[in-house]
Amino acid sequence: MKYFIILFSVLLVGCSSTNKLSKLDNKTTINGGNELIKIQSQICNEFKSEDKILYSCGSGYSSDINLSRKKSLLDSKVRLQDKISSMVVKNEINNVEENSETGIKKTYSSNEQSSFSENYINGYQIVFDKTFLHKGKYYSFVVIKYNLVI
Repeated sequence: MKYFIILFSVLLVGCSSTNKLSKLDNKTTINGGNELIKIQSQICNEFKSEDKILYSCGSGYSSDINLSRKKSLLDSKVRLQDKISSMVVKNEINNVEENSETGIKKTYSSNEQSSFSENYINGYQIVFDKTFLHKGKYYSFVVIKYNLVI
C-alpha cells in the first residue's frame, strides 16, 4: 500500500507539471483571428517573470517564414529592453498663490518623459519558438529569458 501511494503521488506531480503549451506542439495552422488571440495569450501567459528572471514574448507576421521569425525575436528583444531599462521621468509643479485682493490663484503643470538607457541585452535565451500558417502568411512567436543576475 505504501508503494502504491508513492507511485500515485509521483504520477500526480508529473501530470500537474505538464506544459500547457504541449497542446501547440502538433498545431501548424491558425483558423482565424480569435484563435490567434487565444494562442498569443496562451503563449505569453505561460512564462511569468520573477525577481531575477525576466521573460519577454514577441510576435511577428510576414509572408516569409524567416522574416516572420526575425520580427518576433526583435519584438521580444524590444519588449525586454523596455522592461530592464526604460525610465519614466515625471515633473509636477503645483503653485498656490493667495492675495487679499484677488483671492486664491492655483496653477498646475505636469511634464512626463519616457526614455531608454543604453543597455545591451546579451545573454538572453530563447525558451519558446513556434510559427503558424494562416492564409499563406506566417505568425511567429518567440519567448526569451533573461537573467538579471549573472
